[in-house]
Amino acid sequence: MTQIRFPAGAVPRSRRAGFFSVGLISLSIIAVLVLSSALEPGRSLSAPSQKLQTPPTDIRVNQVATADQQEPALAVNPTNANNVLSAAKDWRTGPKQVWYYRSTDGGNTWADGHVDFPSELPNQSDPCITFDASGTAYMSVLGYNQNDFSIGGAYVTRSTDGGATWQKPVVVSTNSNEIFNDKEWITADLSNNSATKGNIYVSWTLFTQQGTHSERGDIVVSRSTDGGTTFSPHVVASLPNQTQNQGS
Repeated sequence: MTQIRFPAGAVPRSRRAGFFSVGLISLSIIAVLVLSSALEPGRSLSAPSQKLQTPPTDIRVNQVATADQQEPALAVNPTNANNVLSAAKDWRTGPKQVWYYRSTDGGNTWADGHVDFPSELPNQSDPCITFDASGTAYMSVLGYNQNDFSIGGAYVTRSTDGGATWQKPVVVSTNSNEIFNDKEWITADLSNNSATKGNIYVSWTLFTQQGTHSERGDIVVSRSTDGGTTFSPHVVASLPNQTQNQGS
C-alpha cells in the first residue's frame, strides 16, 4: 500500500475546519492498470475463458476534460477482469461532485456517469470502489453541503450490473453540528470464511468538535452483513489516547 507523507506543518484537516487535503493534483485521470502475475495478458481473475484486453498505453478515463478531477479510485471486477470501474471528485458541473467511469474492455474505452444525491447535498468527494466475490460493486462517497457542514454524511451505493447503473445511496453515518464524517474507505470480504464472506466494511475519520478551534479525530468502522442495504453503528478502531487521527 502506498503511503503519502506530508511535510511538517502540512497536515490535512477536515473540510469542516475550513481546510482541504494538502497536495491535491488537478489532472485528467489516467488509468494505469497494474496487473499482477495473476493477471497476465490473456488471463482473467476467475474466468480463464474471458481474454483480458490490456490497454496498449495510458488512457484517459474521464470523457469531459475541461475541468479538474481529484481523489481518483479504481477497482477490477474479480469475476470479469475486463470490467474496470474508476471514480473521482469531478468539477465538470461547477460544484465538486463524484463521477464514476466504467470500462467493459479492460480499460481500453470508458463511459462517464453520476450517482444522484439529494438536492441539499450538491457536493460529493472521497470516492472509493470495491467489488465483492460475486461481482457486485460498491462505492462509498461523502455527500455534503459546502455551505452547511451539519447535513449529509458518509454514503454507500451499490451496482449489480458492473457499474452501468447504481442504486440509491445508503447512509452509513450522518453529519451534525458537532460531527463531520471524512476520508472514508470501503472494502468487501472476499475470503472463504462463511461467517464473514460478503461483508462490506467502511472506515472513515470521525471528526468531533470539542471547542471553537479544536476537534478530535477518531478512525471508526461500520459493517454491512446484508449487501450494503444497512450498516451497523460504528466502532472506534483507533486508540483512545490518539486524538488527532486522520485517514482510514
